[in-house]
Amino acid sequence: MAYSATITKSERIIQGIKTIVVSVIEAEAASTDEFEITGLPAVGRIMMYNATLISGTATTIAPIIGRATGWSTSTQDAVGAVGAAAAYQHTTTAIPFVCSGSLFIRSTSDAATADGVIHSEFVIVEGLA
Repeated sequence: MAYSATITKSERIIQGIKTIVVSVIEAEAASTDEFEITGLPAVGRIMMYNATLISGTATTIAPIIGRATGWSTSTQDAVGAVGAAAAYQHTTTAIPFVCSGSLFIRSTSDAATADGVIHSEFVIVEGLA
């Protein structure tokens, strides 16, 4: 099989703020695979991000975020790392972003084989205030 990412997204207005909840299941994930979350506000914050390594030969993941496909950490398209390498990631500090409606996320598995299953969850809000 080849890499795939199944993305489920819902939006609601909570106290006048557009809030987006995203759930992603990656299958056959390798270190350089990335998925795209579309339909995002131009300016926003990632309020919560959990990523859990469900199965595969990897022992760690280290999610990182960019604003363009194939971005590198040395370009302006890198939004930032979510945390240190671990099988479970959680950010308690909001990650601000400016984008053209999409963010690209790499779970960055340490597996030598593309066999990882990773579940990621996001809560994203519009605006920076």
